[in-house]
Order: sequence, then C-alpha cells, then structure tokens
Amino acid sequence: MKYLIYYVSTLVVCVAVDFIWLKLTTDRLYGPVMGDMLAAAPRLPAAVAFYLLYAAGVTIFVGSPALRSGVWTQAPI
Repeated sequence: MKYLIYYVSTLVVCVAVDFIWLKLTTDRLYGPVMGDMLAAAPRLPAAVAFYLLYAAGVTIFVGSPALRSGVWTQAPI
C-alpha cells in the first residue's frame, strides 16, 4: 500500500508542477524559440503515458530503496 501512495503522490506532484511550469513559461520561453514547432494543443495520450511511466520509474528507482529500508535518506539523490 505504501508503494501505491508513493506512486500516486509522485504522479500528482509531477503533473501539478509541470502544468504550472508549462502554463507560465510556454508563451514567454518556448514560444519565441520554437515557434511553429509547438503543437496548438497538447497530445493527451502521449502526456498521460509519459506521466504514468515517469512516476513508475521514480517509484521504482528512487522511492523503493527508501520505502524498503524505512529511512528516507536511502533514496538515491
């Protein structure tokens, strides 16, 4: 159960931080440099797949050592 909580927490935090980052910086930072290469709308299936896999990777490779030992400092930094 603790792995599921870690996974969902990671997923929520990553999506929230990325959403805020992209909303605040897309027009000012990416727009002038990338121009027409930016999609008019996000591709949701690709985004969902990315975040699900990313959160799984963080859970397996970062959270798992800390959750197994019970000491948060065991998480790879």
